[in-house]
Amino acid sequence: ARPLARRLDLRALRARTEALAAEVPAAERDALPRVELGVHGESPSDGPDLLGPGAIVTLPVFDRGDASVSRAESAYRAELA
Repeated sequence: ARPLARRLDLRALRARTEALAAEVPAAERDALPRVELGVHGESPSDGPDLLGPGAIVTLPVFDRGDASVSRAESAYRAELA
């Protein structure tokens, strides 16, 4: 029977703050290189079927995600203020 725990506005504020706090590590993760591994196949009409491993590496050379991280941190700090 805690009155503050039942207030919907405070519960919504807490949920929003927790969501914003979770966006900061997500933005930092997006700034890291991404590696995707898989199997690629090809079936040319004039030869045998080809199947082999494949890899895609995304390097954040020009956009390292600094703006996204700063935006997420700012939103979180503004919510705490």
